Amino acid sequence: MKRVILFNWPKLVGSTLLIAGLLALAAVTQGPLRALALCLALTTLYFVVVSLLATWWVYDDGQIETLQWATPGLIQPASNIASVHVGYDDTRAGLLDIAMPNDITGLYLPVSGGGPWRHKSLLRAIAHDDRTSEQPLAVATEQADRFDTVVFGFTAHEIRDRTQRQRALRDARSLLRPDGTIVVVEHPLNLANVIAYGPGAMHFITEGSWREDFEAAGLTVRSITRQRALVSAFALVAALPTDS
Repeated sequence: MKRVILFNWPKLVGSTLLIAGLLALAAVTQGPLRALALCLALTTLYFVVVSLLATWWVYDDGQIETLQWATPGLIQPASNIASVHVGYDDTRAGLLDIAMPNDITGLYLPVSGGGPWRHKSLLRAIAHDDRTSEQPLAVATEQADRFDTVVFGFTAHEIRDRTQRQRALRDARSLLRPDGTIVVVEHPLNLANVIAYGPGAMHFITEGSWREDFEAAGLTVRSITRQRALVSAFALVAALPTDS
């Protein structure tokens, strides 16, 4: 949860100031305007508190970043693994907790879009743990059939352009060995995440849209593992060619 606060502190400060302003307005007004100000203040307070509690419950208490829950039986000793990240916070440490792979490679996935606020949040995160100097995913495709597992740990949703997201998934597929697996770990846009994160959940992507992206990238969902209703891990394999 510390990283969430570190990367998104301007939103927390803004929400706190908004609550204070609304409470001040309620203190000097009467009738419907006072009721509206109180309602908005309480709603904002609810989402601030609940979103932080949900983040602690999933990431700290649930130790979700170890990825042990997301990759049951998928990662074997002496395997070659790629961890795709957007410049910071890749999943290599969590993958090492599962097995001792022969090789774990970090692959950088440059992203754009999402609005100026999201861009600044990413820049703060990258400044804290800069990994942008690592090999880009698109360049790594020159070495096909290289990895047993490619992991997108809370990464793919940062690609806001759908065509680019599908291209990144296709690039990852080209890196797989014939029996390899792609693991995409994400917060899906569902009721549980809307209750927990409110408007912030609109940054997530529905499971149906994910399935469409996977299909467009030539991938088939092998299994879905869910964690505490807020996170899903999609295990994907290359789709079999169909007879024309």
